[in-house]
Amino acid sequence: MRPTDVVFNRFKSGSDHASASAAICISPPRGLKQMPLRWMRRGKACCDMMIVATAEAKMAKAYWVAAYRSVSDPNALAEYAKLSGPAIMAAGGRILARGTPAHLYEAGLQQRTVVIEFDSVEQAKAAHDSAAYQEALKALGSAAERDIRIIEGV
Repeated sequence: MRPTDVVFNRFKSGSDHASASAAICISPPRGLKQMPLRWMRRGKACCDMMIVATAEAKMAKAYWVAAYRSVSDPNALAEYAKLSGPAIMAAGGRILARGTPAHLYEAGLQQRTVVIEFDSVEQAKAAHDSAAYQEALKALGSAAERDIRIIEGV
């Protein structure tokens, strides 16, 4: 559902359309559920419309998924974890899962995996690019080979 629906309530006389509806991206002013709007053609009103707020627009969440292919220095990984957790949470991230798989299917690999939720892809990218997270990456160095992906939720 779109943030607003525009419903053509009635057309002025002379129109050969009885009724129609369409979705557009205009929201009524804050606090109003409906807002009248007049459609003008050549300076004359041709139809009256009502913008009706039907639902709040929701941005898709984003998920940062990190799979650790190998860890060569557990101490460096521990130092990275001390720094990265607070940096990610300060940037709006919520750690949903971390650890090794409880069970594997198909070609699943027994790799440490971390899933972090963000409110948007932009927020996840900003977290990765933040100075605090970059410090955590310096602490990690080449101690782990990872695959990190940011994907948009549905």
